[in-house]
Amino acid sequence: MNNAEKILRTVRQETGDVILFSSVLGKDSILLTHYCSLIFRKVTVVFMYIVKDLEHVMKYQRFFERRYPNIKYLNLPHYCISSFVKVGYLGLRKDPKQKAYTLANIDQIARDQTGLRWSVYGMKKSDSMNRRLQLNGYPDGICHASNKVYPLKDMTNKQVIGLIDYYRLPKPVTYVEYGQSSGEDLENPNYLNWLYENYPEDLMKTFEAFPGTKTIFYESEYYKENPEG
Repeated sequence: MNNAEKILRTVRQETGDVILFSSVLGKDSILLTHYCSLIFRKVTVVFMYIVKDLEHVMKYQRFFERRYPNIKYLNLPHYCISSFVKVGYLGLRKDPKQKAYTLANIDQIARDQTGLRWSVYGMKKSDSMNRRLQLNGYPDGICHASNKVYPLKDMTNKQVIGLIDYYRLPKPVTYVEYGQSSGEDLENPNYLNWLYENYPEDLMKTFEAFPGTKTIFYESEYYKENPEG
C-alpha cells in the first residue's frame, strides 16, 4: 500500500462518502478516481468546466461511471469564469459587477449540494513551489481544519503515470504532442487545434461560448499556412 492509499484509508475511518475534485482527463484525476472508488462507499466527482458538456470530457465521465458504479459526476462552472465575465474575456459579455469566485467557494457549493464534508484534491508538491509550501503544512496529507485531503502530495508525475500503467487505467489526454494536459487553455492554439482534429463539435461549442477563440484559432491556421506572414 502506497502513501496515497494510506491517506485515503485514514479518511475512510472518518467518512464513507467524499467529494473528489477532478479534471477528468488528467493523470492525477484518473489515478484518484480509481483509488477513491475502491476505498469509499460513494464518490461525488466534481468537474469544473469552462465550456459546458464537451464531448471528449463527457466520454471519459461516462466511461468512469460505467467502470466504477459508486461514483457520480457533479459538473459545476469553473471559478475562473467569474473573472472572465468581470473583464469580458474572449468575447464574453462584460459585467464589472460579477462576483469573483474562488476554489474554496466552489468547494463549499459542492458540499452544500451533496451534504458531504470531505474533499479530495490531486495537488502535488512537485506541481510548483507554491504547492510545495502549501502541502508542507499537511504532513499527513490532511487539512483537518477544513476536511481537505491531498493523497498525492509526495508523488511525482512519473510515479503517477507508473501507477496508471500498473492498474491499466485510461491514458490521460494530452492536448500537445509532448507534455501533459493543461486543461481547457482557451488561448492556446494547440488546444484549439486538438479539438479541431479530434472533436470538431467541441471546437464549435468553444467558439459559441467564447467568441474570441475563433480569432485565435483562425489566425493560428493562417500562420501555419503562411509562415512568412
